[in-house]
Order: sequence, then structure tokens, then C-alpha cells
Amino acid sequence: MVDYRTESELTIGKSDIMVKQRYAFRIVTSGSQLFTIEQPIPVRVAKARDKFGSLTTKLFTKNGIGYIQIKIPSKLRAGSVHAVEMSLLIHPELEEIGGLQILSWGSLNLIRIRSSLKPFQVLGFAKSFKRNNYWVFEDSLATDISANIARFRSSRVEFGSNLRIKLTFRMFLDCSAGGTIQSISTFGPTASKRQQTQLLPGQDNVRIDYDMNRNPRYVVDAPAQSGDRTTISIGWFVTVNPGPEITKRLGSMQALRLLLRDNQKYRSYLSGGKYWQVDHPDIKRIVGKNANARSIFDQHRFLFEFVNRHLKYTITNNRQDAATALISKVGDCSEFADLLVTLHRAAGIPSRVVEGIIIENDKETNPEGHAWVEFLTTKGWMPADPTWGITLGITGQHVEFAHQKEGLESQIFSMEFVGPQPEVNYELSWEEV
Repeated sequence: MVDYRTESELTIGKSDIMVKQRYAFRIVTSGSQLFTIEQPIPVRVAKARDKFGSLTTKLFTKNGIGYIQIKIPSKLRAGSVHAVEMSLLIHPELEEIGGLQILSWGSLNLIRIRSSLKPFQVLGFAKSFKRNNYWVFEDSLATDISANIARFRSSRVEFGSNLRIKLTFRMFLDCSAGGTIQSISTFGPTASKRQQTQLLPGQDNVRIDYDMNRNPRYVVDAPAQSGDRTTISIGWFVTVNPGPEITKRLGSMQALRLLLRDNQKYRSYLSGGKYWQVDHPDIKRIVGKNANARSIFDQHRFLFEFVNRHLKYTITNNRQDAATALISKVGDCSEFADLLVTLHRAAGIPSRVVEGIIIENDKETNPEGHAWVEFLTTKGWMPADPTWGITLGITGQHVEFAHQKEGLESQIFSMEFVGPQPEVNYELSWEEV
């Protein structure tokens, strides 16, 4: 399919989304070019232009993968850098997650989104504004063509209201071997500015303790005697609020240094740990490449891009430390988070790993565990998810369970017992309320 219409002729329906992308590439041989882009978005219409004017575009599918082919007839000079801007019209499928409608495009360098829908949270974008009854969201890299050569980020838009769920953690206790459980505890959802958490009523047998990272531990005393087989449940109401509009105005590195000078609590988030080798020479070398960054955003963006490009997502099963992940170049969410936290801290930005779960409609029992990052700015703690490619912010599907200050993972459950060790199995489930 070839479409020659201009952007003004691309009619945007009530639920259509206009996506603008900008690519830059270095010309290898002089003459006209045929530029093909793999496109994971279901595109209805594509338009492209460069500094010489409109370009011919063609949409096609091969082996189930969508592509956009752009013909550049101009006689381009070898060695020069040439930029192409595309306008893509899509009619998205919105997935319902609790009270949210989620629009996700996976790993893609989205530069601008124009929508007739009003989202409450746009992740990975630096600014938004309203023009001609449409909301426009522009990436902070829209004019930085050298950084756009690599497609390194994903962006996510959410439409809807608060996510409110009931979480239930069940522990199946088997003391038939003769042991007695004196107490058992589990971690659970935390309370923060974006997440309200409260225990379900009628759980007087549950008390709250705190671990070394100041994360809540939910404790039940004397839950099972010798010979017992029983189930205990702990439940919470959790509300995940719409996030604030994400901007790149996070303060200067100088302001952050002044904040740290006056606050010992924050300085403790700069130290190394079991998984965070902040003094490793390779870590210092990477940080040194951007040592003159003046803003927190620019420093974070540089480190985030490095992690997102350097690591290939691979399930590791065993958590590697940051230095090992740096060498192996592979990892899952733990390695992505640990490496970014290590680079943050080595660069002078307090940072911590966040453990939690991801809410998905097809996984209402034992949802996927996940790890992401929070780093300190002059506006407070700012989340980012290097595994999902979200430079700033997280989605309404991210439910926080624990923050790691010292690099120690929170145990799902722990118990005190006497006699033979009891057997414990567990199940976590959620439902919309």
C-alpha cells in the first residue's frame, strides 16, 4: 500500500492515535535510498517526509512482521547524516487492567503521540500539551537526531482511572512431621505517594514489623501446632493512583549535591553492596563518559540508555551482580535494575531497587514478580523501568512490595519454628474491587 496524503489529510477518529517518529541514519553510498523500518505497531496509514519534502511510503507484512518502506529519491551524499520524520495513524486495541485501559507498543522509539483521548499518565515522554483539541506528547529526544539512530526505548500510555485491587496471600502450612511454627511472616504491598495500602478488616492476628530496608513484614504469631495442616491468609486493599505528569525538569546535579550534603539518610543510598560494585573500574569508566552532565535528567538518561542497549533480556534464574551483568551483557529485570542502580550511585545519584509484581488480566494467581528502579531528584524519588524501557515513571500495573537499600532481596516468607521443619507453600492472587 502506498499513501501520498499529507498529515492534514490523515483523518483522526475518536480513538485513533497519531504517532510521530524521527529517524536519522548515515549515508553509506551516494544516490537514492530505500529505507525499511520494522514496525511493531499496527499501522493503518504511514506518511514520511525529509528536508526535501514528502516521501513515498509502502506498508507490507513479511513472516507476520510489519514493515514500512520509504523511498528517498534525492541524491544523498555518502557520509552525510539524513533525518526522516514519519506520521503513523493507528487504531489501537486498549487492554483492560483493573480500572485502567492500557495502550502499549513494546520496544519502540516513539517521538510524538497525538491523541483525541486524554490519558492520565504518559511514560517515557518529557512534555505534553494540547493543540486543536488533541493531546500531543513529545519525547525529550525529538531534536537529538544522533541519539535517535538507535531504537532504545519503549513508551506507554494509560487511559482510565485508579487501579483498585484486593491482594490475598495464602500460606499452606504442613506440620504433620511434628514441628511447631511459632511465627511466620511475609512481605506485602507497601504504602507510598502513588500507592495506598491497607490491611483488610478483621485481621487482628496480623501485626506489622519492618526489615532492615524499612519494608513492612506482615507477621502471624503461633499459626500452626505440631500435626496441623492449615491455611492462613493475609489480605490488602491496594489503590494505584495516576502518576504525575512526567517531565525532564528533575533538578540539577549541583542542587542534588547540596541536598545530599544536608541529609545523611539520602547519602546512604550512594554506597555499594553485594550486587552494586560502585567502585568497579568498568562502572567508573562508563560513568566518566558523562561526568560533566549538569542536570539529573541528562545524567539519568545517559545511564538508562546504556543499560537498555547493553543488556539483552534473558531469564537468568540466579541474580547476578552488576559487574557480572556488565560483562555477560545478559540479564532479566534484576540485572537491569541492579546495573542501573550501580551506575546511578557511582554517578552520585541516590538510587534503589524496587521489588513488586505486575498486574495482568491473564495472571490473576501468582502474578509475575518484577524489579525496577527509583532514583532521587530534587522533586523526590522518581521511578524508571529499564527492563520495560520506560525512562521516567512506571505504569499502573506496577505494584510495589519492597525497596532495597542494602541490596538484600526480601524473603517471600520466613518463619520461626521448633522441631522438624514444617513444609510451607504459598499463593498470591488479586481481584478487581
